Amino acid sequence: MQDESSRLLDFLRTTLHDSKVKLHIEVDEAKAAAIQAQNEVARPITTKEKFEKMRDLNPHVSDLLQRFDLKLDE
Repeated sequence: MQDESSRLLDFLRTTLHDSKVKLHIEVDEAKAAAIQAQNEVARPITTKEKFEKMRDLNPHVSDLLQRFDLKLDE
């Protein structure tokens, strides 16, 4: 995040032709923790979980698996 804020600040200073521009960032720790926990829980781990997640996003994945006679690694 530090790198991104530095790049944003450099961009703003250059674009606005004002070297005095400052950037203040406040992070809501409760929301950040909730988002991080949600991302960790929703992340598929096993091959089967990954496949199920892909199938949920696109049902045609099952068709491809059958059509090409593919097997999941276990």
